[in-house]
Amino acid sequence: MAPSRFSLLAASLAVLLLATATSAFARHYAASGAAVKPAATAAACTASTLAGYAKSVKLTADGLLLFHWNVAKNKNGIVAAVEAKAGSGGETGWISVGWTKKAGLMSPADAVVGNLAAAAPNNVLAYAMSGKVLSKIKKTTAVKLSAKSVITTADSTIVKFTRTAKGGVGPISYTGNNNMIWAFSDAKAFTSHTQRGSILVNLACKV
Repeated sequence: MAPSRFSLLAASLAVLLLATATSAFARHYAASGAAVKPAATAAACTASTLAGYAKSVKLTADGLLLFHWNVAKNKNGIVAAVEAKAGSGGETGWISVGWTKKAGLMSPADAVVGNLAAAAPNNVLAYAMSGKVLSKIKKTTAVKLSAKSVITTADSTIVKFTRTAKGGVGPISYTGNNNMIWAFSDAKAFTSHTQRGSILVNLACKV
């Protein structure tokens, strides 16, 4: 059966919305590529309170934005989650966590972004940021993502994903420090962030 005019229109609109969101995200990071203060020491980690994860660190001082992780089997990546608790400002818009080559800089880096306004599988995507201009910020398949989801509860929004250790700006270190960046917004469009920052994370930290 040939597709109806309505279904063709709906498909075209979905493609247009995805392209618009991608472009807006790129513009946002191109405009905010200035350095943030790099962390001097690795963040203190604790046992994760999120079921299925071993460790976590606070991304914000108030503890309302958290990064949780397990090292994947065979050490071929990490099983991760970014949790935005109610009141953080990131539980209604989008949340991003990334790995950067230079501490405090938004590029060169790669980021995983969870967008509450997008439908699966486009609600969790990887981006490569090789510079501050629009042409240098693109969706990437070099960072392989799997087990992607965005979960919203009464208390928090959680972006879950598994990512490969290789394929980004550099392999993830399982024993040393990783320069990471984060950002979030309460807006549904990738036009501006509410907060952003950098953090030093040691995946082998003791809890």
